[in-house]
Amino acid sequence: MRVLAVLAALMTLAVAAPAHADWQWTKWGMTPEEVTAASGGKTVEDSKEGLILQDPLVVQGCSFQVSFTFDDRNKLEAVVLYSKKGCYSEMVVALTSIYGVAITSDENHRMFSDAAKGNKISIISVLGSTIIKYQPLPTGL
Repeated sequence: MRVLAVLAALMTLAVAAPAHADWQWTKWGMTPEEVTAASGGKTVEDSKEGLILQDPLVVQGCSFQVSFTFDDRNKLEAVVLYSKKGCYSEMVVALTSIYGVAITSDENHRMFSDAAKGNKISIISVLGSTIIKYQPLPTGL
């Protein structure tokens, strides 16, 4: 039952427009201003992390700080979810249930491909922290 709850929560993380890769209400290539507008004003500029969601995203009791990464043209290129809580194992189970077998895998890192939506999803465990990164899927994966 717990796995189903994790799956349901993670499915909300993976909501994307059908045409191409996105994360929730963002679209790859948005400017910081467009991300803020799309969020309904729920982002803030952090001196260390750049543009982040004001409030943590809570998934199955695991609180994630969400940050937005922009390329040198100031276009959205990644969404990073970071949690200090060790929820790596539960998130790997949920991501595997959603996306199938990871395309790369080792003890502390998995990468998944969502070809239908054009997303690459990486999950990493570092010193007890969990990082999930959504990016556009590179050509050839």
